[in-house]
Amino acid sequence: MAFWTSILIVALVAYAGQIERKAVLQAMLSRPIVTGAILGFLLGDLPSGLLLGVLLELLWLGGINIGANLPDNEVVGAGAVVGAAIIASGSQPVTPELATLAVVLLSPLARVGRHMDLAVERRNKALLERVENQLSSKGTCSLGPIVILGLVSSALFSPLLTVGGAALGGLFLPVIVENLPSGALHGLAAAFPVLLAACAAASLASIRVDRAKALGLASAGLTLVVTLSYVLGTGS
Repeated sequence: MAFWTSILIVALVAYAGQIERKAVLQAMLSRPIVTGAILGFLLGDLPSGLLLGVLLELLWLGGINIGANLPDNEVVGAGAVVGAAIIASGSQPVTPELATLAVVLLSPLARVGRHMDLAVERRNKALLERVENQLSSKGTCSLGPIVILGLVSSALFSPLLTVGGAALGGLFLPVIVENLPSGALHGLAAAFPVLLAACAAASLASIRVDRAKALGLASAGLTLVVTLSYVLGTGS
């Protein structure tokens, strides 16, 4: 699939996810497991999109955008990670080392998206106060431009960040992988199941039960031991 076609698909999915997440329906279609599957299907690699979507869903399972709670923007994170990984892999399935790099380098964009959401909400609050002031002083107010500005701010900033991350990742991740030594590539490949276990531990830690954190740490530690044993065994 052509690069710009893939970028357009990422933009449309991110836009729809942000709208669904903040304004319309809110039926959890913007969750990473769904966003990843949709992007994987549209970009021609459903298994990779679903696998990365599951990993990111575990990572951000405790973050639900309800009421005053403002978690990391999972639409930005999932869109950038899945989009970049599939674009970077071309027509081939996403490799474990490429997936690890995509998650580690691009998932922090979800935190940037959270700060952008916060800035937009503050801006919308200022617009609301402006409307109230005009109504109290003049008894009338032109709502059209203010409503449009608020909607555009909420709907466009996060998708633009998603597209930027996916585009840069799609261009530069292959370059990074091609220039890494074989030992580093083996390390990144071995790190992927550990990363998956760490995300599972994060999901357990979000459960309000004391032993959930201990179970999460134990599962991550067990996966690390098994993975290292496998790597050392195959290397000998």
